[in-house]
Amino acid sequence: MNNDLLYLLKLMDDPSKEVFNAVKSKVIDFGREVIPDLESFWEKTDNTLVQGRIENLLQKINFNFLKHQLRSWIPNSDHNAIYGAYLVSLIQYPDIEFEDISTLFEELKRDLWLEMNLQLTALEKVRVINHILFQVHKFQGNKSNPTSPQHFFINNLLDTRRGNQYSLMLLYVSLAQSIDLPVHGVQLPHNYLLAYHDEDLAKYVGKDKSGILFYINPYNKGAIFGKQELAQMLKQNKIEPREQFFEPADNVFLISQVFRAMLLTFQNLGYTEKVERIEELLRFIAAEQSRVKKRNK
Repeated sequence: MNNDLLYLLKLMDDPSKEVFNAVKSKVIDFGREVIPDLESFWEKTDNTLVQGRIENLLQKINFNFLKHQLRSWIPNSDHNAIYGAYLVSLIQYPDIEFEDISTLFEELKRDLWLEMNLQLTALEKVRVINHILFQVHKFQGNKSNPTSPQHFFINNLLDTRRGNQYSLMLLYVSLAQSIDLPVHGVQLPHNYLLAYHDEDLAKYVGKDKSGILFYINPYNKGAIFGKQELAQMLKQNKIEPREQFFEPADNVFLISQVFRAMLLTFQNLGYTEKVERIEELLRFIAAEQSRVKKRNK
């Protein structure tokens, strides 16, 4: 532990909020590298005020790290859905590293590459993904309690092979994009469906101007369906169909959708602090997207 940090930590029991806020600001500036020192200091003290303040610092440092990573990811998110999925997991598991996820993900990707043939049609390529995910590796949707918080996170999905519609969607789109298949989200509210989007091929086979060949439901073992079926699904769910609902979405939209679904879950469970953090993240993502768009004009 460096002397500057040690000096600051010795001020953690100061009853003055002004002193603590000054200490808090300086400790947060150190970033994640001081987390082990903070945890060690927490263990060595029996002062409940100090312990509470350290817990507050740890939460703030981890949350700042998540926002910093989101800021870096958003402009480069087009073919990096798996890192976005990792960032979603940080809201619940701040200690996990990307390598914890990427190691298991790369094993799936290798198995997929071994089965993939560039001469296959779009439908055949998607069926290869379905075979690897749902038959070889036995991934499946947790239908008994899909809104349980742990089922949103891709680290749990990779460990248990069980997830809800959102974690399965993130894994599916991450795998497809990792081997350069044009699979994307759909601009549908509360959406977990995907679309195979290839404008040139769509024009060739006479599909509509959106460039979507077909839709995919990862929660139903990668079931494939067309625009008419999606329109019928909207009708059954009493959602007024809009043209944008049938169009592809970027990975930032998908991550925001997952956070929104998670927000509802935490609201129902009464987890006020988690709700406030996710609301802040959604505002942050929207602001970053706006900033990137302005910069690219």
